[in-house]
Amino acid sequence: MKKVIYVFVDFETTWGKDLSVKFMGNTNYALAATAYRVSVICKELDIRFVGHPRDFTWKLLPEDSVLVSHNAGFDQAVCFKLIEDGIIPDFACGGWLCSADLCAYHGLPRALDKASRDILGFTPDKSMRDYMKDKSWDDAVAEGAADALDQYALNDSEYMGQIWNELEKFWPESERAVSSLNKEIERRGIGIDVDLLGEYEAMLEKERERLHALLPWVPDKLPLSAPACRAHCKSLGIDAPGSFDRTNRGYLAWHKKYNGDHEFIAARLDLQNLNKMLTNCKKLRVRMRKDKRIDASLIYFGAHTGRFSGTGGINLQNIEVAGKFGCHMRHLFVPAKGQKFVIVDAAQIEARIMCWVVDDQKMLEQIRAGVPYYEAHARSDMGWDGGNLKEQDPELYAQAKVKVLSLNYGCGYQLFRDMAAAKYGVKMSLAQAKVIHADYRAKNPK
Repeated sequence: MKKVIYVFVDFETTWGKDLSVKFMGNTNYALAATAYRVSVICKELDIRFVGHPRDFTWKLLPEDSVLVSHNAGFDQAVCFKLIEDGIIPDFACGGWLCSADLCAYHGLPRALDKASRDILGFTPDKSMRDYMKDKSWDDAVAEGAADALDQYALNDSEYMGQIWNELEKFWPESERAVSSLNKEIERRGIGIDVDLLGEYEAMLEKERERLHALLPWVPDKLPLSAPACRAHCKSLGIDAPGSFDRTNRGYLAWHKKYNGDHEFIAARLDLQNLNKMLTNCKKLRVRMRKDKRIDASLIYFGAHTGRFSGTGGINLQNIEVAGKFGCHMRHLFVPAKGQKFVIVDAAQIEARIMCWVVDDQKMLEQIRAGVPYYEAHARSDMGWDGGNLKEQDPELYAQAKVKVLSLNYGCGYQLFRDMAAAKYGVKMSLAQAKVIHADYRAKNPK
C-alpha cells in the first residue's frame, strides 16, 4: 500500500478582543481576520516553509497528500477564505485531518501546548500569540518581532507533526472519518429563522422591562445585584440564600419557600433565565453567516467516553425543548428549503449497553422481547406485573425513569431526590430517597 504523505499546515491570523473564533465561529472569524503567516512542513517533500500564504507554492502538494492541522476546522475556514479571495490558488489534496481530534481520541488535552507537554515532554512557549493580540503583521515588523513570529509559526507545525507521528497509527480510520465528517457538518451549518429571531428578541426585551419593575432595588442597583437582594430580604425579615446561582439547590429551595409571598423572588429567577435566552439570541446574531446559517459546531470526542460536546457558545446538543416567555429556542433552527429535520433517538442506548456490560440477563431478555426499557426496569426491580406501564401507571413509569437515569450513573441519594422532583415531577422525602438509593445499590452491585 502506498505510503500516505502528511503535510502539516498552520495559519496565523490577526485576533483580539472583538475578533475571536470563540465568539464568532470559524466561518465569520475567517471572513473578518487577516491571515499573515502560514507554516508548512513535510519531510517527505522536503518542505519547510513559513511566510505569507500567497508566497507558498501550493501546487507543490501532491493531490493525494493529506493535510494535518491542529484544530483543522479553523485552518480550513481560513484556507477556503484565502482561495475565495484569490489570495492563494485552489488546490486538491487527499483530505484534511485534525491533530487536536487525534489527541482527544487518546484522552489527551486538545491544546497544542498541553498536548506537547504530555506527549513530547515540554511545554511550547505561546507568548507570541498573546503578543499579537490586537496587532497586525505590520505592527510586529515595526516592533522587530517578525523573526520571532516566523519561528513561533514553524514550531507549531513542527510540534504538531511530532505529536501526529507518535499517535496517528493508533487512530482508527473510522474515527478519522467521523472527525472529518464533523468538520464538514460544521461548514454546512444550520439555518436560522431570522424573522423569528427578531420577534423573540423584541418579546424578551419587553418582558425584561416588566421584570425590572418588580425588583424594588431597581434602578438604584443592578437588577441581579446579590447584595441588593440580600439587603431587601433583610428589610422584610426573611433569610437570603448563600448563593444566587440559578442551578444551586439551596437557591432553588429558597425560591420555592418564599416566591408565593414575594413576587420579586420569582421575578429575579425569571430574569436570570430570560437573560440567558437573550444572550443566546445575541450569540446567534454574532455567528450568523451571510447565508443566514451558523456553523454547526460540535467537539469531536468532547467527553472522555467519546461523545461529542457542545462548543461555540451555542450548545446544539442541549437546546431546551420547553418554551419560556413565549419563546421556543428550538424553533429558531430551520432546515434548508425542501428539507426537513428528523428526530433520531437511539432509545436509552447508554442504559441498554450498561445492562450488557454488567451482564444483566434479566433486563436483556426483556429488552430483546421488545419491552420498553423503563418498563423492563419496573418489572425487574419495582414489582410491576401489569400491562403497558407508561399508559397504566404514569407515576410509576416516571419513578422507574428517574431511577435509571440517575442511580445507574452513580448519583447520590440527595441529588437523586432533587433530580426526581426538578426534572420528572417525582416527589419524595430525603429518607425515602435514601431507602430507594440503598435498595438500588443492593440489587445492582455491578
